[in-house]
Amino acid sequence: MAQTIKNGQEDWLTTLNAGLNQIGDKVSSQTIPVTFINGFSGDISIKKYQFGSAQITTVEGWFKTAGSATLQGGTPTGIFKVPANTDIGMCFAWTNSANMLNGRVVTKPDGTVTVELENVLGANNFVNIVGMRAY
Repeated sequence: MAQTIKNGQEDWLTTLNAGLNQIGDKVSSQTIPVTFINGFSGDISIKKYQFGSAQITTVEGWFKTAGSATLQGGTPTGIFKVPANTDIGMCFAWTNSANMLNGRVVTKPDGTVTVELENVLGANNFVNIVGMRAY
């Protein structure tokens, strides 16, 4: 955004601040709802930011295995749902449990988000998730 400050202008700071305040007017954000499925629970935040014609979607949080809500190694498991055709982009999942490296996260067209870990992850474990999509 171009700022015009004239030589000798005493109120240059006011002019600059007025221009910078417009930045917030050009950015909008939307929270994408998350519904946990198959017995999983957690705290996952998904936000979509609109900057003119550009969009950025961010994903961050964690989910927990409990009871029969466990992850079998090499098997994609539905963890949560977002609205159909929501593109949350490339995500990465990992756990702090021993011998667990990382997991593959896929969003299906119906909004089901699946996670596939390399190994079995039993009950009462936490899995972290982070991701971003820019378009």
